[in-house]
Amino acid sequence: MPPPGRGAGPGGVRIASMTLHRSGQLSDSVQDEALIRAAAAGSQDAWRRLVDRHLPAVTGYAWSMLGNRADAEDVAQDTFLRFFRKIATWQAGPPSVRAWLHRVATNLSIDRHRTGRLQAAVSSDADPADESADADMDDRLDRQAQLRRALAALTDRQRAAVVLVHYHGFTQQEVASMLDTSVEAVESLLARGRRVLRDRLAPILEHPEGEE
Repeated sequence: MPPPGRGAGPGGVRIASMTLHRSGQLSDSVQDEALIRAAAAGSQDAWRRLVDRHLPAVTGYAWSMLGNRADAEDVAQDTFLRFFRKIATWQAGPPSVRAWLHRVATNLSIDRHRTGRLQAAVSSDADPADESADADMDDRLDRQAQLRRALAALTDRQRAAVVLVHYHGFTQQEVASMLDTSVEAVESLLARGRRVLRDRLAPILEHPEGEE
């Protein structure tokens, strides 16, 4: 995503993915801070590398929250637009870039649910007319669909807590900060969310993939 020009709106910006060249000698947070400084100084390459580092995870998270790709891409784009506007005044230190982006994506996703601004759901990436799909693929797609439906049964905050902790590796303390709540409240959200998922996914849990 090249830096937007003056007056560019959400509808006129596309996020481009670029090849990321990472140094194993630096931590992710140090690399992010260095790239932010370079992007703030006008480096388009640094901005593209920041996008490439974090866009897949943010889009995937938004998809888990919203249930379809179109909304997830909209949320990811809005998240990175806000990030771009902030880099000139970015302060090093917590939250990390990764945590900040996921917090913004969380708020934008919840806002879409609350305001009903959701597009028609996309059932799957697979082409249903593709006759070459075998039974194993059909089974995997069915299980993925069941998981999406189970996640959709959670409240927004339960879903955010479960996905952030179990799929994106954030600590409960980090999630508490993202959701503006306490660690104890996050623990409660996780416990309730897990209970709903266990009930909804009971057929999968009782009959793992590949077993009759």
